[in-house]
Amino acid sequence: MTLMMNKKRMNRRTDVRRTDSGVRSMGILGGGQLARMLTDAAHSMGLRPVVYTDDPSSPAAKVCRKTVSGRWGDPKSLRDFLESVDVAVYENEFIDTDILRKAAQGLYCEFQPAVDVIRLFQNKIRQKELLVQLDIPCAPFIVRSDGETAEAWVKRAFDRYSGSCVMKWAQGGYDGKGVFISTGGRADRDAAVDFCRQADKRGIPLFAEPRVDFRRELALVACYSRTSEFSAYPLVISEQDEGICFRVQGPAVSFGVSAQLDRDAREYARRLAEKMNLYGCFALELFETSGGELWVNEIAPRVHNSGHYTMDAAKTAQFENHWRAVLGWPLGPTDCPGVFAMQNLLGPAGCRGIASRKDLPPVPAQLHLHWYDKDDLQPRRKMGHLNATAGSPEQIAKLVKMMEDYRRQWEENLKRGKEGTER
Repeated sequence: MTLMMNKKRMNRRTDVRRTDSGVRSMGILGGGQLARMLTDAAHSMGLRPVVYTDDPSSPAAKVCRKTVSGRWGDPKSLRDFLESVDVAVYENEFIDTDILRKAAQGLYCEFQPAVDVIRLFQNKIRQKELLVQLDIPCAPFIVRSDGETAEAWVKRAFDRYSGSCVMKWAQGGYDGKGVFISTGGRADRDAAVDFCRQADKRGIPLFAEPRVDFRRELALVACYSRTSEFSAYPLVISEQDEGICFRVQGPAVSFGVSAQLDRDAREYARRLAEKMNLYGCFALELFETSGGELWVNEIAPRVHNSGHYTMDAAKTAQFENHWRAVLGWPLGPTDCPGVFAMQNLLGPAGCRGIASRKDLPPVPAQLHLHWYDKDDLQPRRKMGHLNATAGSPEQIAKLVKMMEDYRRQWEENLKRGKEGTER
């Protein structure tokens, strides 16, 4: 009976599996800003993706013709979505892979990258072990043992790294969440114990690294096609604001980073892609150490905030190349003439409420605004980003100042609006 039902289901879907042009029915697991930009790119390519979201008013749902709404822990809703698509991509890697497998059982649907690949990259300890296996430089690390008390673990980590260490959740951490940085003081030791206990409540493994003495943080977005074609965008400088990507500038070689580091980053990305069949765009977050070495910090198996500049600086944006890679189409050019910058617009402290375009200042002609159309404004929430391109670092510096002026004006408008509402 099950086999007959599956055959009937597949027969119903032969009209969507592949057209004469080779276009397949595509799905996006997620409805946030990354899914929105993936949707816009798909539409420009003649594709009509389906979005799965737990929020019918999410950014992607507002621009996608078809959405399936459901909770992330609901296999039935997920199955309804997966029945309607041939290829599913992820907005982010924070998804229960066991539930995803259960929902997809018996269906004709490819996940790109594969579910097992996503499962590995969900765990930062396994990421680190993979880097070591592939001879890709990263910070040394130790892993908390099963049954090791919070006090014993903190003592071991502090003793190993003389108190100057970084503790991290192995799973679920992002944008600065799930990270504790210590300089070794008594207060740090107590706070580290509390950090461990919070992880225990969530059942999250922990690991620790020494604090890396680095010159700057870097990032690289690469793309690997199911036809084994590989390409990478330029290495960029990534500036963080309390763990959240705030600004990107590049190419990094135009701002004093050696061309060898750019080549090294591309080589590391290639090794990872080929080893893991990491189809689509993905990102490496890196450190340039004080000694001039390049260390990989984390890997994101998806389109990434550090690649948003490609929407205006590159001949083919990361979102289009993501689709090209998972479909097996030829990749578009990833070179970026000139120099460029990207800056996120984060919800300012103390500002909550309904997000409105009316608070946005007029956009200078030299800048490109990408607004995510989120309904709710919250402190430090990513609401949009600005892109700029120029012919030289000196010119881009002026445009970065213009971005800062725009951000400040937007924040002032928000605060004035909030004061008016309170009055």
